[in-house]
Amino acid sequence: MNKKEYTYHYIEYFFEMLIAERGATENTISSYRKDIKDLQDYLTLNHIKLEKITSSTIKDFIIELSNRNLGAKTIGRKISTFRQFFSFLVSDGIFKENPTLNIIMPKRPESIPKALSRDILDKLIKTANNNTTKEGLREYTMLEILYSTGMRISELVSLEMKALESFSNESEINLLIIKGKGKKERAVILNQKACMALINYLKIRSKFLPAGAKSNWVFPSVSKNKKIVHISRQRFGQTLKDIAIKSNVDPLMISPHKIRHSFATHMLDNGANLRIVQELLGHSDISSTQIYTKVSDSKAKKLLLDKHPLSEISSKN
Repeated sequence: MNKKEYTYHYIEYFFEMLIAERGATENTISSYRKDIKDLQDYLTLNHIKLEKITSSTIKDFIIELSNRNLGAKTIGRKISTFRQFFSFLVSDGIFKENPTLNIIMPKRPESIPKALSRDILDKLIKTANNNTTKEGLREYTMLEILYSTGMRISELVSLEMKALESFSNESEINLLIIKGKGKKERAVILNQKACMALINYLKIRSKFLPAGAKSNWVFPSVSKNKKIVHISRQRFGQTLKDIAIKSNVDPLMISPHKIRHSFATHMLDNGANLRIVQELLGHSDISSTQIYTKVSDSKAKKLLLDKHPLSEISSKN
């Protein structure tokens, strides 16, 4: 096996390991492929062989990435990809040590997610509910579930019928068991409106399938090559933009992930326990959830300034 084949095969073995052992999704693999290709291109341009990479090589590449004005989050993700890749090569005896171990992750500026107001969400939901077509009922149901559960858009579009096994038409609140990142299962909560929307949608779900066909997806669709798939993230994302336009809401403000942010923020605003929100969102680390408390804190500060009985006195002095 020549060096070019050697590089190619071990990169593919790495992706196979991610899928088989870690349950990596197509989106994760696609992202990792891009990161490793960027590194390959850099090595080729600088006439550096993969097996000759050192810590200095990686540091020089990071400087190159910084010069491209890439953000700290993007660079950090690439370092994480390289760290996992070289760890794999070490475990397979290809490298003696991981050249990325001493690389310091760039410090990411802490950003506070911007939640949508309840008024805006109410507008979106009402607009979606006014569309009485089969597509309208599906979109309304997906929107209600998204806001009720805070699940990721990838989890929503790929929701399987077996997640509804314990679903009861007679219950005002239901639990769904879904698979999140790394195929980890967790429970999410459907409120009364989401339950009713889902019940009505399931009555017409078969209309999205060819006659007599069956599907495991809760939200099935038919691809251009006539294959039964689930509705895509892109399709639902564009649908949300269309709903926003019809609601006289800036479509640039709206995205599935923004609704997930809003769910978390509104839950905490209403006094929900941080640990519970962490579980509902599927965050493995509570630090990922704590960012939402800062949104609630900022709202509390504004409320204090606007409504505190001494604020009027202070403004006059």
